Amino acid sequence: MYNRFRVHIRRTDKLQGEAKFHALENYMVHVEDWFQQYEIHTPGVTRRVFLATDDPLVADEAKSK
Repeated sequence: MYNRFRVHIRRTDKLQGEAKFHALENYMVHVEDWFQQYEIHTPGVTRRVFLATDDPLVADEAKSK
């Protein structure tokens, strides 16, 4: 059994005045918290993260970390 946590990281259009930069690690703190809570009630989960982004470097960074 598995569940996916969805993360949407916008960099190119949002960083031009609308939002401030957040490192990938900041997003992953929330992913970890969510999975820890989810696993309390649903043991045996395979962790998976669906990453949507407009910055190809974010995908590379996520794979390397």
